[in-house]
Amino acid sequence: MSAGDTLFRTLAELALVGIFRTDATGSCTYVNDHCCALLGIGREEALGRGWQIALHPDDDLRVREEWAIAARNVEPFRLEYRLRRGDGTVLWVLGQAQAETGPLGEILGFVGSLTDITEQKRMEEALRESEEHTRQIIETALDAVISMDTAGRITGWNPQAEAIFGWSVAEVLGRTLSETIIPPAWRLRHEQGFRRYLATGESHMLNRRLELTALRNDGREIRIELTVSPVSFRGERQFNAFLRDITERERAEKALRDSLQEKETLLREVHHRVKNNLQIISSLLHFQAKKAPDDAALAVFRDGQDRLRAMILVHENLYRSQDLHRIHLGEYVQALAGQLRRSFHGVAERIELRDLVEDIHVPAETALPCGMIVTELVTNAFKYAYPAGAAGIVEVRLVRRERSFLLAVEDHGAGLPKGFDPARATSFGLQLAANLAGQLNATLTRVPTAVGTLLLLAVPWSEDTPVTLGRAPTR
Repeated sequence: MSAGDTLFRTLAELALVGIFRTDATGSCTYVNDHCCALLGIGREEALGRGWQIALHPDDDLRVREEWAIAARNVEPFRLEYRLRRGDGTVLWVLGQAQAETGPLGEILGFVGSLTDITEQKRMEEALRESEEHTRQIIETALDAVISMDTAGRITGWNPQAEAIFGWSVAEVLGRTLSETIIPPAWRLRHEQGFRRYLATGESHMLNRRLELTALRNDGREIRIELTVSPVSFRGERQFNAFLRDITERERAEKALRDSLQEKETLLREVHHRVKNNLQIISSLLHFQAKKAPDDAALAVFRDGQDRLRAMILVHENLYRSQDLHRIHLGEYVQALAGQLRRSFHGVAERIELRDLVEDIHVPAETALPCGMIVTELVTNAFKYAYPAGAAGIVEVRLVRRERSFLLAVEDHGAGLPKGFDPARATSFGLQLAANLAGQLNATLTRVPTAVGTLLLLAVPWSEDTPVTLGRAPTR
């Protein structure tokens, strides 16, 4: 064995790939241990033509043909193919070989290598499957998916994009997005923004959901919802745009807004007319009260006017409010108590009204019974708490609890008889208040105090802000 052969074999045994050598006919004259491991056979079996038994049946003919071509043309052999070892294991290898030639250019043999590329092939297959899965998702997506390169040229155009814009994929590939779907009035701005992003990396449009006007192939403008995201694919920067046609949605939303506006206008007018009609009834009661034969009859008319005032104020608040379904209960209670104070002759001069109200919004169907109850309780306090022209204070408080709100009316006057229960009262006003509390699933109770009277209405309500009932400031 020559020194050159010795060096070759030494290097081959140290190599981490399979190394082989053949004669001019392709009969193997040398294999290293790594080559035997790849073939799954011993060194003696691999020599000669033995190595060919490890070729996968589906690749056997292809390998022989490519080897013959390389030998005939005296050119390098390079091919990816499969080996099937004796235990049934299949490996992918990269086979490479180079002809060894004599002084006259004749082929003396071949020296080559086998490299295990099984894991590489597995990764390539996984990548192909992933890309195919992604392609199927894009092809079947209900949104238009458009891909572009850094020049703004379209490189991808799914079927939904064809359906929305009327361009086939063959027609748009290579065109710029700007000339394809951007209306002329917006093209310059779009192109400037695109160039600015490429130059600076800054953009106000990327990775945001935008609603824009786009252009179809037939020249018709449509409204779209668009999101554009920059991505890196195989080392190159590109952009993916996801779009959907929202023309019909916006048309339906506008029709809904118009319909809602019409209904709100109608409802506002209804509240206005109801308020006016109630005011007419209140005026009639006022004129009729002038003919009352005695003070008892006059009191009946005035009580009726006070109750009407509570109803009128609800409809007035709804008429003036932006929300036609809910009322700021605190403001309503303040206004109602103030009107009652002004309506009683001589009360404003001697009875001080204090209020402490929280920011609570309730439906009109809750506010109206509450207003009627406040009317009865405040009216009773003005009438009976401070007899014989005595001065005093009436407090109205509205506060929140975790699952309810509390409405309290308190005075520091003569008080009620011991053991008095509002729910069992015989007067019409307190009976009315008790019945209204029942409609609200609320409780109306008397809270014991050292002096005067405290009546408390507890109404179920959803809010998570507990508030402590405290003394009210002077107003």
